[in-house]
Amino acid sequence: MQLSQKLWAPTATLTFDLVRGLLLHVMPTLRADVATRVLSTDRFAVEISEICSGLEGMGLMLAFTVAWLIYFRREYNFPRALLLIPLGLSAIFALNVLRIAALILIGNAGFPDVAQYGFHSQAGWIAFNAVACGLVFFSRRSRWLNREASRSRAPGATDNPTAAYLMPLLAILAAGALSHAMSGRFEIFYPFRLIAGVTALVLYRRKLASVDWRWSWRGPV
Repeated sequence: MQLSQKLWAPTATLTFDLVRGLLLHVMPTLRADVATRVLSTDRFAVEISEICSGLEGMGLMLAFTVAWLIYFRREYNFPRALLLIPLGLSAIFALNVLRIAALILIGNAGFPDVAQYGFHSQAGWIAFNAVACGLVFFSRRSRWLNREASRSRAPGATDNPTAAYLMPLLAILAAGALSHAMSGRFEIFYPFRLIAGVTALVLYRRKLASVDWRWSWRGPV
């Protein structure tokens, strides 16, 4: 932990330079204070502190990809599959740069509460989930990386029996993250959770209709 913290300052400086270079193309009047790592406009300002360097997200992505490859090591072709680690780290770092750039654009557009209370707290988790799910989805369908990919493409092999039970919950969680990211102090898009949950139930209505809804004493226990 102490060794990784030494990387925070230089990584934060790199993130500052990348965000500044990205925004100067769309915001020529952007002011940048290199000493304090503050990017500001007439309406909004953001300080890229050390904890905003993106290393925390990269640490989470490193833990996830390593754990995933260990758990499913029999499915993947090694050492090719090890490319998922630098790919995931690069993707999550790039999305962190885009997250901070979007944060400044949202705040400068006249929505400081959305930028500060909604987008800032949720965009990082949305990016992590997107990269993690993307790596899993594409790597398990790549014959170059996964030796089980050809089998998973067989007819009926992609039917997941647990999807009907998990997708309504996952849809609500995903809609909650998005609605929170687009809201300020008050989550005005909260109904998106209900819409997402009902949509998932409708999509899996046939499979759910075949479930035995009778209950026994084992349920309450």
